[in-house]
Amino acid sequence: MGVGPCKPLPPSMTISSFSGDVYRPAGYATLRVVLEEDPRRLERKIDFIIMDAPSGYNAILGRPAMVTFQMITSTYHLCVKFLTPFSIATIRGDKAGASKCFEMNARLHTDHMDPRDHPLPPIELNKHITIADGKTVLISKDFPDNQKPALAPLLSEYFDVFAWEPSDMPGIQRAVAEHRLSLKPEATPVRQKKRSFGGKKQRAIREEVAKLLAAEFIREITFPLWLANVVVVKKNSGKWRMCVDFTNLNKACPKDFYPLPKIDRLVDCSAGYSMMSFVDAFSGYHQIRIVKNGEEHTTFITDQGTFCYKVMPFGLKNAGATYQRMIDTVFKNQRGQNICR
Repeated sequence: MGVGPCKPLPPSMTISSFSGDVYRPAGYATLRVVLEEDPRRLERKIDFIIMDAPSGYNAILGRPAMVTFQMITSTYHLCVKFLTPFSIATIRGDKAGASKCFEMNARLHTDHMDPRDHPLPPIELNKHITIADGKTVLISKDFPDNQKPALAPLLSEYFDVFAWEPSDMPGIQRAVAEHRLSLKPEATPVRQKKRSFGGKKQRAIREEVAKLLAAEFIREITFPLWLANVVVVKKNSGKWRMCVDFTNLNKACPKDFYPLPKIDRLVDCSAGYSMMSFVDAFSGYHQIRIVKNGEEHTTFITDQGTFCYKVMPFGLKNAGATYQRMIDTVFKNQRGQNICR
């Protein structure tokens, strides 16, 4: 298209197409885009990501461009509306042209289909930096060089805010949030028969139980009414993760219909911003306690004995709703300002 030299993008950046193909962009270019319905006209500069990918389209306007032009789209009517200094302008698409592009795009995708898997070469995304007391944190390898000198002192200044080990996590006060199971009145307790595991999985279970006991997330219990088995699955890193099979307990609990965030809405809220950060809580679920009379219902069995959770575990029904309710309560004054929901 003759857009001129591309500006660089982070080398770790990849883009997934609707077909599932993954591409690494060549860079981006800032182009002048004009939307016009004579005499109504609007001109803006838009950043386009340059990709070497088969497509029936020369360019695609994404959400950032829609935000820039403040446009409203209607795929059903094949048109867009946007505000100009004179009045509202409407641009309508060409049905024949749209059909032709669609057919061309489908044909290109079919012609380029390859049954072999061609994964992109791995790229190191993060690196460690050292802050106070010899502690290290991970930062993106693409973090701007001109901001790196100020990052370590900033993290060191707020060293006490971070949780480095379970003992650093006081947990959420019960007055703010706690998880209630609310079993159905007709529910009958179920005791699962103990499962057997091989040597590697047994070692992983012993280590995980020891960690949970040291963090005071679980406690030993005798004569439980409910009893569940543990499940051990391998993570991408090659390590083992221990989970509890709460299938029977979950069936006995009604669903909490508290609204969870919508991905599309979060994407729309972030469009147009040059910087975005994610809050990743350290053992977030384990910061919420289970009501006292509900702890024994989460009992699980291992070779080391029977234990129940004192805090909210993963895999428990309505745990996501309880966690989201807590987040909304804690950050209620920031929602809609500097936090998307």
